[in-house]
Amino acid sequence: PGDYSNLSHNRILSVTDDKAGYLWVMAYDYRLYRFDKMQERFVAIPSELKDFPESDFKADILYCDTRGNTWVSFSGYGLMMIDKNLNYKTFHKIGGHPVGSEVSSIHEDSQGIVYVVSDAGITMIDNGQTSLISRNPEVLGFVEHDGKLVFARSDRLLVVDMDTREQFTIDL
Repeated sequence: PGDYSNLSHNRILSVTDDKAGYLWVMAYDYRLYRFDKMQERFVAIPSELKDFPESDFKADILYCDTRGNTWVSFSGYGLMMIDKNLNYKTFHKIGGHPVGSEVSSIHEDSQGIVYVVSDAGITMIDNGQTSLISRNPEVLGFVEHDGKLVFARSDRLLVVDMDTREQFTIDL
């Protein structure tokens, strides 16, 4: 506050850049901004999105994928995917998608498929299409290894074959 950067807060929680070279910043008050290179200032994202109520825009997680989309989670609401033209799509239980209201992490595999871990479980999102691959939301980590995705839990590993989407678990 009081400076010309146009940010709502002087502290930053998260920063990332997208494929188009835009800088995305989540301020300490969970507001989201994208740096406008032409105007050399930060622009508040809710004001750039059509029909999205600014009062609902309190970001939790910020992630940019390799396809040029920016993913933003909202506590109690779900997930939003914003493309480079600031078109957006929301994913949450109310919209019929298997993404819960509390997102804990976002991952991407080498094929550009996004995996969202939420209170509903693990959801795969490929070109806007969603499918629930596990109802258990307790995921501690994620790695891609030898054509397989491995989601780690405290007591087992969930392994997903990237080609067939077949799954199996390994108890620890």
